[in-house]
Amino acid sequence: MNRLPRHLLFLLASSLAVSAHPIVAGFERFYATETSEARAAEGGLLLLNELNCVACHAAPDTWAGRLPGRGKISLAAVGTRWRGEGLGTFVATPHQLKPGTLMPQIGGDAASNDALIAYLASLAGSGDAGAKAKKTFPSGNAQRGQKLFNTVGCVACHAPTGEQPAGHASVPLGLAKHYDQGALAEFIQNPLHTRPGGRMPSTELKDGEAADLAAFLNPTPPAAAGARRGDVAAGKAQFTARNCAACHDTGDKAAAATAKTAKPLAQVRAGEGCLAASPTAGVPNFFLSDAQRRAFAAALKTVQAGAPASLSAEQRVAVKFEQLNCYACHEWRGKGGAGERAKLFTAEASAVDSLGEIGYLPPKLDTAGRKLTTAWLEKLFWGSGGGVRPYMHTRMPRFGEAAVGDLIPLLAEACRPEKPREIDTSGGKGHQRFYTGRTLLGTNTGGLGCVACHGFKKNEPSGVRAINLTHTAKRVNPEYFMALLLDPQGTQPGTIMPPLLAGRKDGEKVVESMWTYFKELDQSEVVPEGLSGGGSFELKPGEEKRPIVFRTFLEGAGTQAIAVGFPAGIHAAFDAYEVHWALVWKGRYLDALTNWEERPMKPIKPLGEAKRMLPNHVPFAQLADASAAWPAKFGRYAGYTFKGYRLAPDGTPTFRYAIGTLEVEDTLRPAADGTFKRTVKVSGGNGGDGTWYFRGAGVGVSPQPVVWKDGTAVIEETLSL
Repeated sequence: MNRLPRHLLFLLASSLAVSAHPIVAGFERFYATETSEARAAEGGLLLLNELNCVACHAAPDTWAGRLPGRGKISLAAVGTRWRGEGLGTFVATPHQLKPGTLMPQIGGDAASNDALIAYLASLAGSGDAGAKAKKTFPSGNAQRGQKLFNTVGCVACHAPTGEQPAGHASVPLGLAKHYDQGALAEFIQNPLHTRPGGRMPSTELKDGEAADLAAFLNPTPPAAAGARRGDVAAGKAQFTARNCAACHDTGDKAAAATAKTAKPLAQVRAGEGCLAASPTAGVPNFFLSDAQRRAFAAALKTVQAGAPASLSAEQRVAVKFEQLNCYACHEWRGKGGAGERAKLFTAEASAVDSLGEIGYLPPKLDTAGRKLTTAWLEKLFWGSGGGVRPYMHTRMPRFGEAAVGDLIPLLAEACRPEKPREIDTSGGKGHQRFYTGRTLLGTNTGGLGCVACHGFKKNEPSGVRAINLTHTAKRVNPEYFMALLLDPQGTQPGTIMPPLLAGRKDGEKVVESMWTYFKELDQSEVVPEGLSGGGSFELKPGEEKRPIVFRTFLEGAGTQAIAVGFPAGIHAAFDAYEVHWALVWKGRYLDALTNWEERPMKPIKPLGEAKRMLPNHVPFAQLADASAAWPAKFGRYAGYTFKGYRLAPDGTPTFRYAIGTLEVEDTLRPAADGTFKRTVKVSGGNGGDGTWYFRGAGVGVSPQPVVWKDGTAVIEETLSL
């Protein structure tokens, strides 16, 4: 059979009826069947934003915050992603290739389409984009990919193997089978690189997992396309003429500058232009449904009537959740949730049996902004390592800071209680609050038995497997922690947390002791009694891959020692009481048993060999000359104030202290030759009046005058073991 000429194929495809309108999940679920004009207008506002109408039709200034539009989809390296003739078909008739796509059809003859396709195919990638497109993935396994698709959360938004569970619409997947398999794996692993608007989030997939999913979604990738017949320069002109730059970024600043605007929303009329039932040639055709056109008409009427009504933080969160389809998994103030798709979410059988729905369904978000710290929400929304439910197979997707950076303060405002609970997080006086908190969490005498449900570090609970509590102090706001333990159901309706402290007059003190334990848990391997495991108490910087900073009572460095263990295998201790470096050693670091397991705090001994005590003197003094006697006093008795330490990105601490007018930053770092390189930065020396001297920690060192430059000084020395 002879093939039809390309332009006839295009005309034939253009004449075919397209039944699938653009699928915006939030609209389909909440507005498609609405009959009231007010509700239709809300749905129309969602469509104005999600179809990116405001990229061409500017919203009135008063509406700009409500209608920000979607982030541009990147076409950089698009030529490396597509295989076969898919790109050409999508450019000509996007709804034919991907029913439900948000991409409009913009008419053009065969020659102009060929040119545009040639231009897009030429975007094979250069610079960073091109380098990323060359990433190599392992061979994928379609069976493993199908299992991942059904477990990690893909089914929350996308229909599994064509099935359409009731409750809410599925986001179409029609383009996957037209992608190069390696490029598809790369997109699945890092969709925010191409779609920074966050409508396709990432799920922290490993290379093998991304490859398996690509193999499942595209088991028989098409052959590479033949040579493109169109003229690239003419295609770039078509890219400009069709205003593709309004929604797409090619990495070409000149192309981006070609984006044009049409009449503003204030002048757009329902039933005309791209809102017409049958848009004329050259006008974007979204193949809108009747319900969508009604919603657009109601939304335009609302926008053109004047400034929008002020939305509460709760309502603004709801709008954001509709845009990002968060409702596919989560419920917010009685709206959304998995619905009929709940059956698609899975978890370990033991968790499902013991916890019920909360063991396998994503949590309700009614208190999320009150419960979770800003830092932890950042980990969940665009960072990594925020999961605390290892028994749940579904993964929290990452939407990217650009897409959800504004959501965190909105959640905090929407969830803020009228009167937060008060809690003392200082840790109190003495050294027993940590021990008390540990006792309360365990199954020993006086314990509340929290370990029956909750794990700590790598240790599993003895019974029901609920959330691991290792990161509680970093994850949960302390005021919420207090409220939850004193009134679980009132604070978090639906929780299975028992009211263990109901009626206890000392309830607040009990919670504060628990909080102290959680706050100091990162320095401890001692878990509450009743958990299996525990293992060795030896601290191993080499396994951590970064320095371990440990406050302790250390032999040779006193009761306020701060030991720093480096992965390089050499270590040092700073005496925060007498304010000087006290000793260095190499080999093994510390055994924390006496700190964590024994109630009386005995001094720890460094485990390694070649321990060397450093000279017992303070580092700075104000002298008449170098021959004057060096102070024999230490710490505050010598006028020193220890001001804590800060950590560099690699975990190395810099100790801060003050003496007289000096502000000092003191850092040790291992060198390749097995020594320590010490850097001391000093400021505040009264313009360098010549009276300040520094005495290093090396063997037999003499006081040296501090040399000032522009009011600061930098001193370096080498410390051998």
